[in-house]
Amino acid sequence: MFELLDGKQVETVRVVAHTKSISRAAEQLGYVQSTITSHVKMVEKTVGQTLFHRLPRGVELTEAGAIFLRYSEKWSLLGRELTQELPAGQSIEGTVTLSVLESFCTTRMTDLLTAIFLKYPRIKLHLLPGFMEDTCQRILQGECELGIVAGRPQMGGVDFLPLVNVRMVWVVPMSMQLRWEEEGWEALDDVRVIGFGSQCVYQAVASQLLQESGIKPSQYSTFHSLEMMKQTIKVGMGMALLPYRTVKEEIEQEALGYLPLQVPTLIHGLVWKQGDELSPAAITIRDILVEKFKNEQEAD
Repeated sequence: MFELLDGKQVETVRVVAHTKSISRAAEQLGYVQSTITSHVKMVEKTVGQTLFHRLPRGVELTEAGAIFLRYSEKWSLLGRELTQELPAGQSIEGTVTLSVLESFCTTRMTDLLTAIFLKYPRIKLHLLPGFMEDTCQRILQGECELGIVAGRPQMGGVDFLPLVNVRMVWVVPMSMQLRWEEEGWEALDDVRVIGFGSQCVYQAVASQLLQESGIKPSQYSTFHSLEMMKQTIKVGMGMALLPYRTVKEEIEQEALGYLPLQVPTLIHGLVWKQGDELSPAAITIRDILVEKFKNEQEAD
């Protein structure tokens, strides 16, 4: 029977079974809900069984669905084992250009890039630093096949696949952290907000959060280097909203402070041109990235 099934559709059913929700499965897989529903119906038609009970809130597996899930898990495991058992990528070659946030690449991808270069020596991976708009424009204009962006793109023409929810934190000088502990929001009066510029999603989210809290920054300062931002904050010249992982070491050493405010995580994901067939090399890089971040949690 498995020869009649589509791998993407089987994976969709597996994710729906685990999330117990069409909408959550759509978010996790980067599809619209109608695509999820269509995949489920196609699999049900192929196997001749109803796999889910549709409930007022979510779905649950039928008896047949539970059996199908058990075998789909085995199929998924076999796929991962096959990838590991195949020769070290000697037959996969090509050039892949990946547009990615510098801060994301330097804190999350160093070991991964080394592994890619060793296992797939014939894949030439070119990295371009870029924000959301830069990356999506490059994708649409054919300047790169893949990109990693912060947030879900609003422009059309690109597919988005969530990778990881990134923990964000307000980074401040130690002196401001102490003032915050004593004065609360008043410590942020006339504060300078530091960011990567108007195209940066981090800065846009920072502005929105401050506005919702009734804080009006005295000004915004733009830096194109994460290290410059850190040094500027250290000497007391402002605050920034940054991924925790980029400043974890400095916070632990008390070289930088942070505000204990609840900040929503920010989804980071893969983008590529909608409707385009990716090259084998690009598919390989995409699958490696998806597998790396599949089970990653923001535990730090």
